[in-house]
Amino acid sequence: MSDDNTGNPADTPYTGPDHGFGDDNALAAEILSFDHLNDTNGSAAASRQVLSRTEFKPTVSALAPEMRQPIIAQLAGLTGAAREAREAELVNTAIANLALGARVRQGPGVGANAYQVEMFAQANQLRQLDQEQSRIVAQLAEFDGYKTGAVDPTTGEPTAEKVYRYQGDRRRALENRLGEIAREAADLEGPAGDRRMKAALKKAVDDVKKSRDQYAIMEEAKARAVHNAREARIDKLAAGFGKGLTGNVA
Repeated sequence: MSDDNTGNPADTPYTGPDHGFGDDNALAAEILSFDHLNDTNGSAAASRQVLSRTEFKPTVSALAPEMRQPIIAQLAGLTGAAREAREAELVNTAIANLALGARVRQGPGVGANAYQVEMFAQANQLRQLDQEQSRIVAQLAEFDGYKTGAVDPTTGEPTAEKVYRYQGDRRRALENRLGEIAREAADLEGPAGDRRMKAALKKAVDDVKKSRDQYAIMEEAKARAVHNAREARIDKLAAGFGKGLTGNVA
């Protein structure tokens, strides 16, 4: 048997960036390089379309009306095969973004490693914070009418002041929450989020190593079982031959 291990990834020196995992840097790089759609699971119909192995060339009519106009604008001036190819490219990108958005809301699914789970969890937290921020900004802008009677001291003209729906303590609470949202988002996108991702990557590396070691043990056990069964057959046959030889001894 040849001792040449050329082409065996396990024997190829890792030359990529240092992720701080020593001998496990190659495994860390493998985990970090996952495809957000292809390497995770989701139930969204858009995901199934994006991940289909068959050639998929949708038209802009496959999208919701509010998503069509930006694509139609980019197709201006294109005709024939060039338009068809560009349209399919743009629509597939839009569908992929929809699928990724669904994946963020649903999580990476069964079989995801700790790094993938944490990445999607943080993305979903940021999405929720963004939605809450938009809702509060809209609430603070709500008003029930105008208060008149005041006079602009500069122009001498009467003024109309908005009467905001949320006043006093309730308004201050909403404004304070906006500040909290900004801090929470900054934490997620800064050192705190980085620490969580680093811890998740370490767990993913450890989990994959354990899983692969367990698989190697199982494969070795199967091979040993085959070997032991073969040895048992040989021993049994040898014992039979031995009896025959004993009977022929003078």
